[in-house]
Amino acid sequence: MKASKQEERRRMVAVHLPETLMSKRIQSLVGRFVDNDGELGFMFRSTRYSQKVMGVELEDPRLSNLLTWLAERNETMLLTGRRDKKNPDLFCVWGLDPGGPGSAMPAIFAKEKQTDLTPDKLNAMLRHFGIETAGPDLTVQDSSAEFQTEEELRLLLRVCGEAYPPEIRAWAERTLDQCEKIWSGTDREKQHAVRSLTYALNISWNVRSLNLPSLEEARQIMDSTFYGLEPVKQRILEVLAQMKRTGTMPSWGLLLDGPAGVGKTSIAKAVARILNLPMAVLDMSTIRDIEDLTGSSRIYSNGRPGRIIQQLYGVKNANTVMVINELDKANANNGKGNPADALLTLLDGTGFTDTFMDVAIPTRGIFFVATCNELGNISRPIRDRFLTINIPGYSGDEKKEIFSRYTLPKLTKRMGIEPEEFSMTPEALEALCTRYATQPGARDLEQYGEKLLSRYLYRRESGEENFRCDLNMLHSVLGPERCVERTMAFFPGMANAVYRGERGVRCFPIQASARPGSGGLKLIGIHNAEVQESCQVAYEFVCHALRGSVRPRMTDVTLFVPQSVDDACGNALGVAAAAAILSVMTEKELGPDCAFLGGCDLYGNTYFDDISADAYLDALEAIGVTTVYAAAGTGAKLYRYRSRRSIQVVEAANLSILLEAATYRLPAALKKTEKEE
Repeated sequence: MKASKQEERRRMVAVHLPETLMSKRIQSLVGRFVDNDGELGFMFRSTRYSQKVMGVELEDPRLSNLLTWLAERNETMLLTGRRDKKNPDLFCVWGLDPGGPGSAMPAIFAKEKQTDLTPDKLNAMLRHFGIETAGPDLTVQDSSAEFQTEEELRLLLRVCGEAYPPEIRAWAERTLDQCEKIWSGTDREKQHAVRSLTYALNISWNVRSLNLPSLEEARQIMDSTFYGLEPVKQRILEVLAQMKRTGTMPSWGLLLDGPAGVGKTSIAKAVARILNLPMAVLDMSTIRDIEDLTGSSRIYSNGRPGRIIQQLYGVKNANTVMVINELDKANANNGKGNPADALLTLLDGTGFTDTFMDVAIPTRGIFFVATCNELGNISRPIRDRFLTINIPGYSGDEKKEIFSRYTLPKLTKRMGIEPEEFSMTPEALEALCTRYATQPGARDLEQYGEKLLSRYLYRRESGEENFRCDLNMLHSVLGPERCVERTMAFFPGMANAVYRGERGVRCFPIQASARPGSGGLKLIGIHNAEVQESCQVAYEFVCHALRGSVRPRMTDVTLFVPQSVDDACGNALGVAAAAAILSVMTEKELGPDCAFLGGCDLYGNTYFDDISADAYLDALEAIGVTTVYAAAGTGAKLYRYRSRRSIQVVEAANLSILLEAATYRLPAALKKTEKEE
C-alpha cells in the first residue's frame, strides 16, 4: 500500500489554516484544542507567529469527546500531517503527539507538559476508533498503554464510549455504577469488577473494513511461507476472493486437517498475514475444563476471565485471526463434557458470553482457523461451522524441495553458518528425505538437518575444511536408515479399497481367502455393523453373479479388512469387497495399480455420493494407483482434477460391468478354472 493511502486511512482531523500560513510548507502544528460552547478549534502556537484559533473538521464525529477532553486539560499537542492536495487551506492531521520521552515536539513546548498523558495511551485511545497510528505495536501487552484503575477506566469510557458496541458500553456503565455502591468490606467484588472492565475496555471492538491484498500478492505470501499444497492455496484464495467481493468475514472458518508437521500452523500464520490482522492462538490441547474457555464466576476469590477473552486482550483487538490449535485434543474424559462444545456460540458469530465478564462480546470481527490431526475426534456441530481442508503428507520429492528452499536456509541462519559453507551430495539428500525423514510432515526433516549442521560445526572447529555431506557422513551421524523399501505382494483375493471416513481419505487392500466348505462368509477386522452388512451384500451379489457355477456353494470365503473403519465408511467398501471375493474365487489377480471406489446393492447397482477430488486422488497416487473403478458419474466429478493427473477412471452403473473390465471377463475365467479342475 502506498504512503498516501496510509495517510488517508489514518487521517482523523482537518485544520483550517490561516492566511499567514498559506504560503508556508507545513508538516506539523503545535498548539492546543479549544472548546468554545461546543465548537471545537485548534489554537496554533509559534515563536514567530501570533496565536490563532483555527477551525477543525472531524473525520469521525465520535472523536469529539476525545478532543473536548484534550481541550479541558489544556494539553499541548503536536499535530503531524500535510496539506490536502485538493484544498490547500486544509491541513490533514494523521498523528497526535502529546509530548514526552521520544517525542518529536519542540523542546520549548515540551517542557510545558504537566500531565501524565503518554503517546502510548493516546494511541491506544485512537485505536478504539479504528485509527492506526505510527505508535508502538499493541499486539503485545504493555502496561504503560493500558487503562487499569477505576479512574482511568471512567476516563476511557467517557472519551471512547462511542467507539464501543452498544452492549459493551451499557454493561461498562452499569459496572462502573456498581463500583460506586460497593463498600470497602467487599473489596474482592470491586477488584473483580475493575478487572473485568480492564479486559473489556482495553480491547478495540471497532469492526474495521478489511485491507486485503490482491490474489497474486496473497499467493506470494503463501509461497514464501510453505511449499506445495496447491489445493490448500487454492481454497484460501477462493475464500479471499469472497472477502474481497463482500468486504466482510465469511460465516465459517477454516479447519486444517492433516498429520503433524505438515505446516498447519504456518498456513494459519500466512492467513493472518494475508488478512493483515493480528493473530491470537487458543491451544485446545491444554484445555481441561469448560471454565478454561468461558471463565469462572466472580463469587470465587480466584475468579478470572476465560482464555478466549484473555487472547483478545493479549492482542488488544477484536478484529483478529483466532487460531484454534489441536481442536481434536480437547479433553472430554473428565465427566464435565467436551470443552470444545463451548466454542459453538463463539463460532456462530452471534456473540460469546464469558462467565467472569457477564456480558455477550461481539465476535463478528474474528476469523477462525482451526487445526487438527484426527477429524473424527471433533463433534459434528463443530465441524459444520468450518470449511475443512485436508492436508496430505509430503512426498519424498516435496521434502527435498522443502529442505533445500526452507529448512536448510532457516537452520544455517539460526546456527550462524553461511549458505555456501554446507552442501550435500544428491545421493545424501535423496536418502535424507526418503529413508530417514519418513514422517508425513517435515518436522523430523528439521531435526535431522540440525544434527548434520551440528556435526559440520564440530568438524570445522576441529580444523577440517572442504566439508561436504555424503552418504557415509549421513549414516555416521543419523545411524541406520529408518525406512526400508518394501513392495507388497499382491495375490488373487486382494483389492485396493478407498473411502472417506471421519479421519480423512484412506486407501488399503481388502483381503479375501477361499477354502472348501459349504458356502459361507466370515468377516475379520470389521466391527461396524453397517460395513458388515455392505460386505454381506457384496458377497450375495457375487454368488448371484456366479449362480451357474458350483464354486460359491462349495467354497467358504473369509474377508479381512486390515485397517479399522469408522461409522462414516457406510457402504463405501461394497465394490472393493465384491472385487476381492470374485478375485479369490476365480484366482484372478487384480494388481496393486487399480482401486475400487463406491458401494453396491444386491443387484450390483453402484453408487457413490460423497467425493472430494483433491483428497481422493492424493491418496490414490500415494500408493501408486493408476486406474480407479467406480460408480457412474464419478469421472465427471474428478474430470477437472484428473485432467492434470495420470489416473484413469473406469465407471459403470452396475458392478458386473466394472468387475468384467477389471478382471477381463470373470465368468469366462471362472469356467476355465472349473474345467481345469
